[in-house]
Amino acid sequence: MRKILSLIIIASCVAITFSSCSLLLKSGASAAMNSIQNANTSEQPNALQQATSSVTSSIRQVTGIRTQVPQGAQETICNENPCFTSACGQFELLSVVGDTITQEVTITLLITQRLQAAPIRYSLHGIMAFDAEGNSYEMKEAMRESEWRNLPQNVPVRVTFRRIGPVPTSVNSFVYIQAASWDNTFEGACSPTFRNVAIVWQ
Repeated sequence: MRKILSLIIIASCVAITFSSCSLLLKSGASAAMNSIQNANTSEQPNALQQATSSVTSSIRQVTGIRTQVPQGAQETICNENPCFTSACGQFELLSVVGDTITQEVTITLLITQRLQAAPIRYSLHGIMAFDAEGNSYEMKEAMRESEWRNLPQNVPVRVTFRRIGPVPTSVNSFVYIQAASWDNTFEGACSPTFRNVAIVWQ
């Protein structure tokens, strides 16, 4: 009986810990969302950038995901699209399209990798997106290992991440998107990041 009671207490403690973590992320992101909304009406040009930094800071503190641009990389604009450039290559965000029926989002990148022939890994952790309230979204299904594809060197290749969600249609944008690098981690200059990206619902 004592063992059973001990297990119940431990399980309760774990549940409380995860609940607290979720509340911490949502409360921090909620406060940052208010800052973003205020920044949109502010005349200060850096207000939106500062508010977005507050959101990504909350994400980093709670999830441990890197939200800072690594050394040698740059978040910029390519062909009027959000773009991430580094020694690994150029990652251009072509589109973020949502399906109003399935509530799934498809993200398409144009990747020109500059190092050597490298695989792009389709897995549940292939890409992550966060909204302004701190909710995170990943792909629902992983691709089979046999369907991994290689990216040729210095050749632009469209890479599409499908079935991300479910994402409520009330979410109009992602404040932060990060794709995994070749070894399926979110570290280093081969893991591109994009901020304040609108979702086109269709």
